[in-house]
Amino acid sequence: MAAIITAESVDQAISGLNYRNPEALKYKLVEAIRAFYEPADSVHCPETINAEHLIGRLWDVGDDPLRIKNKRKNFSSVKSAVNKDLKAAYKQGKNPHGIVIGRNNLFVMSDEAKDRLLS
Repeated sequence: MAAIITAESVDQAISGLNYRNPEALKYKLVEAIRAFYEPADSVHCPETINAEHLIGRLWDVGDDPLRIKNKRKNFSSVKSAVNKDLKAAYKQGKNPHGIVIGRNNLFVMSDEAKDRLLS
């Protein structure tokens, strides 16, 4: 299923979120993950994105292990909030591929979208 997720489909899902404030954590998370994807005409995508890297980008904590550890729970909350928004956008037709942020901090197809595709 990962081959279906292209930079173009990611961009379509992101635009359905209507995040406008570049200082907001949800906006920063989506943009930080999107930066790992190749241009729209490529099907290559990363295999995983390190959570510590994303935490560093969201809160500017650098490489300080203690500060990173203290932000892990916050990171999970922001990721969950973005996924909730992505799922709502899917139900509204604004995220046609059902893209969410997966376990490896990559954009993946949600289980609901996979089930719909297979049925």
